[in-house]
Amino acid sequence: MTAVCNASNLMPQAGGLTFPPSTRFELADILKPKWEGGLLETQGVTEVVSSLYRDGTDVPHDVAMGTYVVITSESAYARRRFSEYNTLPDKSGTFVSLYRPTHTIGLELGVSVASVALRKEPTGASRVCNSDVVRRSQSVHSNPAKRLMVRAASQCGSADAGGGIVRSPGI
Repeated sequence: MTAVCNASNLMPQAGGLTFPPSTRFELADILKPKWEGGLLETQGVTEVVSSLYRDGTDVPHDVAMGTYVVITSESAYARRRFSEYNTLPDKSGTFVSLYRPTHTIGLELGVSVASVALRKEPTGASRVCNSDVVRRSQSVHSNPAKRLMVRAASQCGSADAGGGIVRSPGI
């Protein structure tokens, strides 16, 4: 989700990803701002849903291996068109999810490698630096006195700078 944030100018949620369980039919009700009855802290943030309920049972009609986005529009005309385009609406009809049952990540890899190798052209790049990935080493858990952080992936600069770094709960 770091790459999504940085390529699309979306923001990570301040507390990190929460992985709420959701069926594909509930996406628009769950992934909307809190002030609209959802779980997100605001609009324009990323979240990933879980295909398991908190008790470990399977979520029916989950979105595993699929892709989705939840959208809304200020235009009443556009909101009326949502139902015409096979979207999955929330209960109010204000937010809808666009869901596709496939996730073709990796299919572009050959084209990307060839583009870089032959034409010296990148096929994707961060537009902004809204998010970064960090991971505490296992020694932090065994010895809390050590506050060593190991960078798992670096797109935004140093871990010491503090800017743009998202620390997910539990790491």
